[in-house]
Amino acid sequence: MPHVEATFPVETDPGGSAHRPEYVEGLHALEEWRWRRAARRFETAARAVGSADARFNRYLAAQGYALVRGGEVAGINLCRRALAAERRDAEVFEFAARAYLHLGQRAHAWECIEKGLRRDPLHIGLKRLLVEMGVRRPPVVPFLSRNHPINVVLGKWRSRRHSAGVAGA
Repeated sequence: MPHVEATFPVETDPGGSAHRPEYVEGLHALEEWRWRRAARRFETAARAVGSADARFNRYLAAQGYALVRGGEVAGINLCRRALAAERRDAEVFEFAARAYLHLGQRAHAWECIEKGLRRDPLHIGLKRLLVEMGVRRPPVVPFLSRNHPINVVLGKWRSRRHSAGVAGA
């Protein structure tokens, strides 16, 4: 899966508090693809604020995302924990969606994006992620599952036909 560029805001949390310096350092480590360092910085930030802080779930989800990107699939459990407790911060949903995408779980990523956009309909990161994911067409034969061999073959045929039509236009 190609790397999806993410730009996470660093200024303040949902409550308007400044972020911990460890969190900002973790974001910089993400930009440099230093997954383990990012995860450690996010973990330090989460421990520093404690679970009662409005920033905690964002830091936890960020840690989970960094772990997943670093090859530790169990990091998704941190994202799930943050999602279960989060009520306002759309960033938590973006981190989780990106982690699910990295694991190839588009349906879970889509669900995170939808829930995050319900909390913040103007969230740029989630809207960008939605565009990057693209929209799947419905199965060619709607009463069969998307993975049914007939739908797979007809879907590939439809896709090639559509691509040829677009290229020829």
